Amino acid sequence: MNMIKYLILSLLIISSSYAQTNDAGGPHNYIEQQFDVLEYSPVITIEDHKSKFIRGEVTINLEWKSISDDNVFNFHYEDLSIDSVFYDDELIDEIILTTNSVTEGILYYSIKPTNQNKQATIRMKYHGTMTSEGGSNDWGGVHYSQGILYAMGVGFFNDYVSCTRHWMPSFDLPSDKALYTGTFIVPDSLMAISNGKLISKVDTLDGMSKYTWTMGDDVAATYLLTFAIGKFAEVDIPSEGKPPVKLYMYDNQNSIASGKLVFKLVPEMITAFEQFFDYDYPFETMGYYAASKGAMEHQTLVTMSQSQIVGKANANDTMYSTAAHELGHQWFGNLVTPYDFRDAWLNEGFAVFTEYVWIESKLGKEKYREELMKLRSTYINTTAAAEQHIPLYNFHRFSKNNYPPTIYQKGGLILALIRDIVGDEVFRTKMNKYLTTYENANTTTEQLIAIFGDALPQTFWDTWVYGRGYPEVDITTFQDDDNGYVVVAQRENEFQTYKFELNYRLMFDNENKNQTHKITKAIDTLVFPRSNYFKGVEINDNLYLYKVMSNNRLTSVEEEFDSSINLISNVIDDELEINFGKAANYTIEIVTLVGKKVLIESGDYYGTININLSSLVAGTYFVYIRSNDYNTMKKIIVR
Repeated sequence: MNMIKYLILSLLIISSSYAQTNDAGGPHNYIEQQFDVLEYSPVITIEDHKSKFIRGEVTINLEWKSISDDNVFNFHYEDLSIDSVFYDDELIDEIILTTNSVTEGILYYSIKPTNQNKQATIRMKYHGTMTSEGGSNDWGGVHYSQGILYAMGVGFFNDYVSCTRHWMPSFDLPSDKALYTGTFIVPDSLMAISNGKLISKVDTLDGMSKYTWTMGDDVAATYLLTFAIGKFAEVDIPSEGKPPVKLYMYDNQNSIASGKLVFKLVPEMITAFEQFFDYDYPFETMGYYAASKGAMEHQTLVTMSQSQIVGKANANDTMYSTAAHELGHQWFGNLVTPYDFRDAWLNEGFAVFTEYVWIESKLGKEKYREELMKLRSTYINTTAAAEQHIPLYNFHRFSKNNYPPTIYQKGGLILALIRDIVGDEVFRTKMNKYLTTYENANTTTEQLIAIFGDALPQTFWDTWVYGRGYPEVDITTFQDDDNGYVVVAQRENEFQTYKFELNYRLMFDNENKNQTHKITKAIDTLVFPRSNYFKGVEINDNLYLYKVMSNNRLTSVEEEFDSSINLISNVIDDELEINFGKAANYTIEIVTLVGKKVLIESGDYYGTININLSSLVAGTYFVYIRSNDYNTMKKIIVR
């Protein structure tokens, strides 16, 4: 691998370093920096948007947290050429290039300050042909397609995630949020749009126009910045006192009509989210623009797929869950932003959850739950295994995808589950506290956990956020003269033993009873007195993530559900005799009625074997016998 590529221009020299005291950190490795970027103000000239060629100058205002001779300003750029760098109007003659394990092997650049001032202004002049991340799913970076030049803020399969570096040198990690004012000089025949609101449009000489956009007093992470240049039709969506909702559609009647239809309920979405989280829409404006790719939640200006917009219009889909998802990001991800992408589930899980808040607001609680159960089925039956049962937090250790479906689907489901567990009032109060505590700042999973405090035990987070997988369970029911039994056995996996709740109906001859079974052990047994014939259980799935692999009822203690495995007797004095009709490697577990394992044996068995049980105290036990292909459970009595 060629680690260093550089070009010497005038007095600017790029030198290499494999390590330095003040590392930039990486997309999954937040390191606090010595500086705080206050504002980015790029001025960008694009004479031919089809060529993707750019000439730019970005002014970066920053403040040092302390004055030290070790201070350096770290920044990123990708496939651009730096022409010159000025630090408080003094020309910098050297840029340091660094890569090491701390930065996850990602290149970054540094310059040293030329004075001891607390605040500083850096100006970088640059040029080049803007690029994108490339690969089979070419998402992040700058694209030209269908007459539109536009920037996508993150990549799916690159190793650096944030992609603003493809068009603007910046500290391109999410931990340093800054003000933004962007100026774009483009041909008169085109429009330039960017984040925030348009504060001026000035016609210049030689057929060019200058557009200046600003986010005012609102700060943003660099990956949430975007621009687009092309022939757009502006469409205003009536918002009745809400922030103005503006669309930038392709300049043709089909695109305009489609946009008016599918985005018409966005003001209602805003109201739904404001009411649910008790937090007003956080920015001055809200907009969507059409492009060949989408969607991406750029702050106040979301990129949407033109083909999806038209498809939704053809289907008359005004609920448009993708528009709701990207709108939800304005609170979760944009207003409150993770320090790094280990916590990307805080963005995507919450945005998915807001889709269902929108469904509930418009279609009711029953529809909300129905759609969540469909999502649960998709995650359990398709996504989880395909993605190796990755955790929500720090998932990238197991996935090459920066945005795997797990963090969307499981993230949204776990938030809905939290709402179920703690109740609406507590959930909404905690979410409002989360937003107000970390507004315009950064956050972590640990800080979300602290917000919920005693409302949820740490074991919940350890299982469902930091942990992997979900339980697969076998359920066995039977009765004796006095009691009914429901035995829930978690199948062994490489991850953990889970604590969760299983809801089912206990079915009797003349009635059914709803039961919540709190599972805390690998084999967990519910014992209850009965006066009527117990017929078994019917599962009522809840939002906990689990999969019922079998639901077996034994009509008596003599019944078996694998006829190749037989106990010679269910009443034991000293030795348990088991006859195996098929040769295999078996595991034998003997468990008390409350789930405590008292014996485990395994081996290759065929024919009759004897197991000494003389050490067991008198009582009732379950015997579980498992192999890859054969499975049985028996109840025995030790005398």
